[in-house]
Amino acid sequence: MDLIQQAWTTKENIFQGDWGVIPHDLTAVGFAISIQLQSRNTDLGEKLKYALMLGNIIEQIIINGKLFQFNQIDILLIELIFESYFTFNIETEVIDKIIDTHKI
Repeated sequence: MDLIQQAWTTKENIFQGDWGVIPHDLTAVGFAISIQLQSRNTDLGEKLKYALMLGNIIEQIIINGKLFQFNQIDILLIELIFESYFTFNIETEVIDKIIDTHKI
């Protein structure tokens, strides 16, 4: 619940429906998790947990997205969710390669 409240505070206009609609619960949670994934205040262990959660949400969107009746706000949030997730995974892969090259 804290994640949703933090996301709400960050983007009140999205969650209050200022753009005419409110996001689906799945995209709201995914967006809240993606904010934490991008935060500089979140440690790596927590970020890995958030990445796992976000991966599960993305899987649901890909597999069952047609069933959810997403609106235009959802589509915007889904783009941001995907961007956050895949950017984090690319950064993690780069860090892994750097660590592997410096092993003794």
